[in-house]
Amino acid sequence: KLKLAFLVVGVWFSWTLFGWAMERVTSTKFGEDGAKFSYTWTVVLIQSIGNASTAAVVLLTTGKRNFTGDVPARDWIIAGAAFMGAANFGLMSLHYIIYPIQVFVKSCKAIPVMFGEVIFERH
Repeated sequence: KLKLAFLVVGVWFSWTLFGWAMERVTSTKFGEDGAKFSYTWTVVLIQSIGNASTAAVVLLTTGKRNFTGDVPARDWIIAGAAFMGAANFGLMSLHYIIYPIQVFVKSCKAIPVMFGEVIFERH
């Protein structure tokens, strides 16, 4: 149980630190003209490369050589593009709202999904 508590606190701390840093970067005015950071696609791309690299290392160290999980590459491309778009728009929203509000709104999006699943799939 101590290990689980450590991991939970680590995740909370990491997301809080990440949120603080992203909010700080996207809301700070830079230069003499006071321009805001506009390279959110670059941040998302670097984050995605880091995530993919970490996943590849874990798969290689655990002896698993199947990187796709038997899912067609087309489906991975669609999911990747959707993630890139969602992450980019999320970072762009930090120009207008603070990070805690963004997290709250993102966590609420699961509610209509659950209602839709109950209504349409009868789960």
